[in-house]
Amino acid sequence: MLIQLILVVIFMLRINYTASGAVVNSQWSDIISKINITRIEEHARYLSSLPTRVPGSEGYDLAAKYVEETLRSYGLKVQVEYYNATILKDYGSSLTIYTQGVEEKIQCYALRPNGVETCTTPENGITGPLVYAGKLSSDDLQNKNFKDAIALVEFNVKYDWAELVKLGVKAIVFIEPEQYTLDEITQKAFYVLPIDIPRIIIPRDKGLELKDRIENGEEITATVRVKMEYENGIIKNIIGEVPGKVNDEAILFSTHFDSQTLIPSLSPGASEAVSVGVFLELAKFVSEINPYRRVIFAAFSGHGVGYSCFGARAYVNEHFDDLGSIKVVMSIDVSGYKNLISVYDAGNLYYFQQQRISRRIEFLVDEIKTILNQMSSELGEEYILEYDEYILEKHGGLSYSEHEVFTIYGGIGFSITDRMPEDIRSAYATPSDTLENLDLQKNYKPVQATFAIAFRLATWEDLPNRVEGPYRLSGHFGFATLIGRVSMYNPSNDSYVPVPNSLVMIAESSRTGEAQVFTLFFEIVKTDDKGFFKTYGLQPESENFYAVMAFKDDPSEGPPEYAVDIAGINSLTRIIFSMKSSTHRIEVNVFRAGYVLFYECLDPNERRIQYAFLQVQPLEYPTHNMMLPHIGFLNEGHPNLPTWTMLMLVPGKRYEFMFLKFIPSLQISGILNNATIDNPDGYGYLIEDAKILMFQQQELKIAQNLKYIVLNRLEICNKSKLYTPMTYLYVQNGEKYEEIAIEDWKRGDYIMHRIDAKTAWGFYINAYLEVMKVLKGATSSSFTFLFFLLPFAVVLERLLFEHEKTMRALQTIVVIFAVFMGLMYVIHPGFRIAPNLGMNILVF
Repeated sequence: MLIQLILVVIFMLRINYTASGAVVNSQWSDIISKINITRIEEHARYLSSLPTRVPGSEGYDLAAKYVEETLRSYGLKVQVEYYNATILKDYGSSLTIYTQGVEEKIQCYALRPNGVETCTTPENGITGPLVYAGKLSSDDLQNKNFKDAIALVEFNVKYDWAELVKLGVKAIVFIEPEQYTLDEITQKAFYVLPIDIPRIIIPRDKGLELKDRIENGEEITATVRVKMEYENGIIKNIIGEVPGKVNDEAILFSTHFDSQTLIPSLSPGASEAVSVGVFLELAKFVSEINPYRRVIFAAFSGHGVGYSCFGARAYVNEHFDDLGSIKVVMSIDVSGYKNLISVYDAGNLYYFQQQRISRRIEFLVDEIKTILNQMSSELGEEYILEYDEYILEKHGGLSYSEHEVFTIYGGIGFSITDRMPEDIRSAYATPSDTLENLDLQKNYKPVQATFAIAFRLATWEDLPNRVEGPYRLSGHFGFATLIGRVSMYNPSNDSYVPVPNSLVMIAESSRTGEAQVFTLFFEIVKTDDKGFFKTYGLQPESENFYAVMAFKDDPSEGPPEYAVDIAGINSLTRIIFSMKSSTHRIEVNVFRAGYVLFYECLDPNERRIQYAFLQVQPLEYPTHNMMLPHIGFLNEGHPNLPTWTMLMLVPGKRYEFMFLKFIPSLQISGILNNATIDNPDGYGYLIEDAKILMFQQQELKIAQNLKYIVLNRLEICNKSKLYTPMTYLYVQNGEKYEEIAIEDWKRGDYIMHRIDAKTAWGFYINAYLEVMKVLKGATSSSFTFLFFLLPFAVVLERLLFEHEKTMRALQTIVVIFAVFMGLMYVIHPGFRIAPNLGMNILVF
């Protein structure tokens, strides 16, 4: 009897406990029974019914109020925290069309800014003929004039819409697609270049109607109006607490209640709304279980592009001294998208040492696997954890969450989600992110896993403490602050004066360009009335670096009036840096600027893309001086637009531009100097204040300018009896394709025009290299003759004259030297084509 009793006790213990001390198995069913999927859907339905929840919108304030009131109704102690931040305010957009005296105004929706450029139009808008560009195929563009036009284009064209920028359109109107995808919507803006090209979305029915009218021959004039501003505003965090038996340590569960998309006024954010619904119901559940430790429920905001988890960073900065008590942070990113349970610890908001981070949460991963195994055994369904410490590296790493802000200072955190990083083609963060595309009733396992893991964390009495810190600065951990001032040089008193209300772009970038260090940290901050700005939550001692660029776009119509100045020895190192201290101070200089845009700066003869990139070097005209007092430079850097380059230059002056290839060796591959056949030195290009100079037919212009220089050099060769037959052959082939490219443009075949213009450019590069090789060879040989001429004159004087007096001998040597120099000038072409014969003599 005693033996039987012992066996029963052992059996009960085996059922109720795991080797790690996990929760009683029989409780999983009880926990799951308390999950109210219907109520989660009700929360999500209300939040996603708001047209948008981006910061600064009415929907954002309503969402914050809803989360606050719901947490209070569930018995949590709630505090609303307010933080000053730079927000993007959308005041509305429209397309007005005029046909036969009839005016119709259509409500449209603006896309996110190009960098700091909001593309706000003048009050009376931008007007031009409405031209349908379809899907931007060769047939769609054929025989259509896009110069100064408003282009009507299908949405799903990836980055091909940038072709319209090259063709000189004033604005782009995208026809709303039947279904948005994240892949497409993220390719509808320049992330860095402040290009003033308004881009708006027109409702699909109206867009298709306009398309039909245009294709039926109707001529339509259109006016685009956009008003969008970066303003000083407020970011809210809603913080709720459930007390525990032990209140000197805590667990934090987080989500973000705002929404994100590249169309700020169309951001239902149902995926994020479901996460908020799970978060709210989890708060209700935890408030009823008497947790062992204090549980913090943090509904952050300021999550998306331009904010980079600002709400979470503000919270960490405000509560930094108390963070050591938070043992684990779990971000909730469950949407009903898939019936998949996934966690990730190191996303792509920052650069992390992936292995070090993963080792620190191994105990949590093991515990989560144990919980899911128990659930599988008890509930008769498979609960499998999709976790791999290199999961983000393998899939390109396009996920981040608020927990990362807690891990950079040494905390422990992870995100639970039902999406894998490769799910970029979903409707997430698009206007199509609605509840109709999600199914919580079917995809319930991630919700159940979230509740089970949260229960374990809240009640796990001997939860290991793996927190390091919190540290403001310690090796690869830290939570650094950036303080800066934007200023402009004042030559009248030789000082720098502050530039108030500037816009500062702050981005973490990769040193190596490898996928595993790709980061998404990107923030735009507006300076105060004294030119100062401040942000926090930057990662110190990272192997990546931060780049800080400043502009002033006030008034916001047109390109920014002031641009970042990288001239000077130390300017570039000031704005591109690694955080080496807990507080980094920086001075960013700007200057009054005009802009020049270059696209696809690639050597047409180079097939290896890593060697094809060309750097654009501006020169003052006509001095050819490259040491400019003020200059700015930006490269888009996006994989689809890697060579789009913008220069910022002092307006009111003329410039010329060289295209330099540095790999595998330095080579001039092109020039733009506004040349003609009669003036190969060109006239330079005038840069206008706060305007963008863009080159239609850029490749053809470069090819023609290079040809004029080659023809000039050939004329020099002919006069000097230097023959270079290969140069003539290259020029002949180049002119053939140049003529074809011109005809392509005339008939509106823009795609073939670029192909043929590049071919002509390639031949002219070869011609330039060939003729310069001949000229340099001749000039170099003249230097060789000069080198030997002086000792030759000395020897000849000794052989023929043998003057005993030194002065007489020197005079004779000079005469011999001069006679033979004159003879060389007559018979040797190198002496005639040398840039400065007197200087050559002086040097040698």
